[in-house]
Amino acid sequence: PYAIMPPVELFMELPYEERRSMIYRDLERGDVVVGRINNIREYGFFLTLLCMAGGLKRDIEDLELSALCHVREIPSTSSHDDPLSYYQIGDLIKAGVKDIDRFQEKITVSLHQASLSPSLERIKLGVITKEDLPIHYRLIISVYRSVGVFALLLTPARHTIEFSRGVDHFKHGRHVEAMNEYNKALEIDTNNVEALVARGALYANKGSIMKAISDFELALENCPDHRNAKKYLCQTLVERGKQ
Repeated sequence: PYAIMPPVELFMELPYEERRSMIYRDLERGDVVVGRINNIREYGFFLTLLCMAGGLKRDIEDLELSALCHVREIPSTSSHDDPLSYYQIGDLIKAGVKDIDRFQEKITVSLHQASLSPSLERIKLGVITKEDLPIHYRLIISVYRSVGVFALLLTPARHTIEFSRGVDHFKHGRHVEAMNEYNKALEIDTNNVEALVARGALYANKGSIMKAISDFELALENCPDHRNAKKYLCQTLVERGKQ
């Protein structure tokens, strides 16, 4: 058993635009998203995205993201039926990410099971009820958004503050200062996955390949599904093979 917590950027209070760019950066084809239909046209319907439900787990309702589900991506029960006739504005939809245009900030989704990543292919796509919403999203809207609990959860832990400072230093090219903050965060919590991944990336950039690999592997021991840890570890192993 483990606690289901809000994503780290919620504690870090990142700016709106930065959170949007993070979603466009991290979202991948085959991931699962949940949205509400806000417009239906002859070529498909548009969703206001609420959360992610497979791959990454994020509450993204406040980011004002929309996605198009083209009519050809909507299964029909009969060759004579209009697929759009089964949907109406306000329906909650679980869909697979078909494509992401990170430059134009456009997302297209599909209701075909084949659009999902192999690890998520058992997730059923289509219209869902409120009871079918991902548990992390239901907890956020039912508990974390209540004023008292939410305020408590947003009280930053010390290791979160150190990590946030490290990220800020790294963005401004202050790599020594960033490394110091990541080390401080890891002194407080040796299994801080985000700090391990960030420090590993910094090691890799400096050419300390073995230290980077060690950090990525430790991060994956604590969080086997961490996408960036997997990606950076693969890239670092490739670099090591070239040496």
